Amino acid sequence: MLEKIQLDNFVSHSSTMLEFDRGVTIFIGSNGSGKSSIIDAITFALYGEHTRRKNKNLVRRDSEGCLVELTFKINSNRYQATRRLDVKGSLDSAKLEQITDTGLIPLAHGERKQMGESVSTEISNIIGLDYNRFQLAVVVQQGEIDAILKQKPSEFKEFINTLVGIDRLDRAYYNMKDVVDSFKSLLRKSIGYDYNDITILEQKIDQERKNEEQSTRELEQLNSEMQKFEDEEKNKKEKLEKLEPLSRKEKELDETNVLLARYIENKIADSRTRFKQELASSEKQQSDLTRDIKMMQQRYIDVKNNLEQVSFIPNIRSEREILDKQLSSLEQEQQDYEGKIERLEQLHDYTKTSEPEAKCPVCGSVIGKIIVKFDSEHIEVELKKIQEMKNNTKSQKEELDRQKENLITKDAIAKQAKEYLNSHGIEGNDHLANLTREIEEKNAESSKLPTRIEYIQNQLANIPAHIDKNSNLDDFVNDEYSKELNQKILDLKNELKGFKREEFKDLKSQCDELVRKRMSLSERKGESAKTNREAKSEIESLTKILDEIKKANFFADLLDKIRKEIYNRDGSVAMRLRLQTLKTISDKASNYIEMFGLDILRVELTEKARDVLITCYRHNGTTDMESLSGGEKVAIALALRLGMAYVMGRDKLDFIILDEPTTHLDEERRRSLVKIITEAFQSGLGPLSQMILITHDPAIFDNANVDSMYEFEMTNEGTHLTKF
Repeated sequence: MLEKIQLDNFVSHSSTMLEFDRGVTIFIGSNGSGKSSIIDAITFALYGEHTRRKNKNLVRRDSEGCLVELTFKINSNRYQATRRLDVKGSLDSAKLEQITDTGLIPLAHGERKQMGESVSTEISNIIGLDYNRFQLAVVVQQGEIDAILKQKPSEFKEFINTLVGIDRLDRAYYNMKDVVDSFKSLLRKSIGYDYNDITILEQKIDQERKNEEQSTRELEQLNSEMQKFEDEEKNKKEKLEKLEPLSRKEKELDETNVLLARYIENKIADSRTRFKQELASSEKQQSDLTRDIKMMQQRYIDVKNNLEQVSFIPNIRSEREILDKQLSSLEQEQQDYEGKIERLEQLHDYTKTSEPEAKCPVCGSVIGKIIVKFDSEHIEVELKKIQEMKNNTKSQKEELDRQKENLITKDAIAKQAKEYLNSHGIEGNDHLANLTREIEEKNAESSKLPTRIEYIQNQLANIPAHIDKNSNLDDFVNDEYSKELNQKILDLKNELKGFKREEFKDLKSQCDELVRKRMSLSERKGESAKTNREAKSEIESLTKILDEIKKANFFADLLDKIRKEIYNRDGSVAMRLRLQTLKTISDKASNYIEMFGLDILRVELTEKARDVLITCYRHNGTTDMESLSGGEKVAIALALRLGMAYVMGRDKLDFIILDEPTTHLDEERRRSLVKIITEAFQSGLGPLSQMILITHDPAIFDNANVDSMYEFEMTNEGTHLTKF
């Protein structure tokens, strides 16, 4: 039951406190006066939900926030739900408290959104309904009082499914598929197989059993063959043990031969190395003497040439002075020739003139009005003659310039020669005599070396390059150590008379071959043993997996059976739930109709295929819905609504709200609805203790007996309530 609700700045209510009485309570008022806000206030206080889209739409304009506080009772327990919004519509606080004689006990509270959700969850647990089911069970919206009678049978069945909670079964049905798939996936992830692989596992086990049997046979055969090889190997090894000491003696003989040969080779190598070093030293000495002689001879030539160049220096200077004078004279002659050529060329240009005031072509003075005629042919001959003389002078000068350049070059060479002599401290021809004496001494020393080199080469030719198997080592045994090694070799040869190396090698080879074959058989035996072990292990492992898979298959079948029979909306559980729900609604609705005093004995809801049908019974049999009067239809619709409210509430809901129930009803149905409500629910004696009706048409209740009536009126300060 609802006890009271407090609204502060909630929608149009600035401050409203409303108490809910038992029986029939009527909310009257014009549209927009704040009647339906009470429904939003109730659902907001309980679940934080409403029909006004945003929480901000709940906050009264020009206020700092809103508060809703709802007091309700379930059986003997009383509760108080409070929610507060700030000016932006954000949840400021939410709490649920139990009212006791000693005070309030907090059940859920907080200032954050999750605490609001915590309050809603706690209330859903207490009432047994979430917001959607609460709306379905408690609130009958405008014009829906007899809507269920107008629904198609298939739509009515879906409505019943929603009441029963078939949608939860549907979710469970589909979730159960994920459970089964996850079970299968987990099974494959943990052991690598699932219950679809039973045949494959059985085939693998059969194959491994065949592998085990085959490997067991192979092991028996290999053991037999290995025993034969081991016996033969034992006999041959006994013979080898007798020959092993002689084989070691033979090895010692070989080693002593090698040691003697290596010793002799080292001695020979030392001799060859010594003679090679002497030969290299002599050849180097000869090469050094040859190089020194060549260098001294070249130095003799250089000194002699430089002395000659220095002796030319006095002559070069006198010759340069003579050339400079000759060049100066030729340059003067060349200038004179050039002046004569210029004057003759000017005369040639004025070979004839007739100006009144002609000028002299030589001095440039005015000679008056005269006519002069020169002999141009004579001038040309003279010009040619002077030009030839000039060219001859030029040729002489060029020749003298070349001679001068040669003298300059000779002078530079002579200076370099002088610097060379000075830098080496050479003053005269005495140095050439000393060089001649030194060269003769070096030549004498060099002439002795070829004989020495020839002797060393002959010695090297007589020493062998290396010792081979055909070499007679006795020729080289000439010291104590080599004689000792040679005697040891003779003693070992006497001890080895009758020993045949090839027979020993052949016997050893046969023994090695037997070992190789035995090792090969051992490897094959190991492989067969491994195959045998792996087959047994795989059989054990696969058998264990197969047992697990079969167990899993049993559980998978069980899960699938649960899914199909329990969670399927057309399964036995859903059908029984609907059957029980339809029976309960039918029984309760029939009881309510009996209270309403109608000439109808029973209303029965029955499921048929995908439909739910409504059947009414009178004394003379069933009655078609179309033949019922308007009042009877409203009564049946209300009875069904109350029956559904009972199913949804399960004795926890003791009230119902009808919002504008008379909308879209004709006059007869409106009067019938008012009569049923006022007679059946007066003073809380009806099937529910509280019935709240919201209407903007108070005239329909003028002659009706109601327990409480509130008039809602919109004022400048907000909604104003008046209780009658």
